[in-house]
Amino acid sequence: MLSERDRRAIRDRLQEMEGPVKLVNFTQELECPTCRETGQLLRELAGLSEKLSLEVHNFQRDTEQVSRYQIDKVPGTVVEGARRQRRASVVKGARAFSHGSQGGTSMVEG
Repeated sequence: MLSERDRRAIRDRLQEMEGPVKLVNFTQELECPTCRETGQLLRELAGLSEKLSLEVHNFQRDTEQVSRYQIDKVPGTVVEGARRQRRASVVKGARAFSHGSQGGTSMVEG
């Protein structure tokens, strides 16, 4: 999915990370047209740095993790690092972001 140019730019940015970051992805196989592509992109990203890891959960089966991370849509991704947590969901071509573990500020981009 990522071009070589994008990979180089992302690797450079990931080298600046001070500590490890975990991507926690929530997905499902049915009724989620963007779950497969999101998973592929996250796998590519995780492969660009040893500081980045990927954990994948089934939205319908892994209810404890869904509740823990307050996920209400798929694909849903939590970016978890030492400083803070960020949740992101793809909704009909837009990206919605929430900062902090309680949601707090949200922003939608088209």
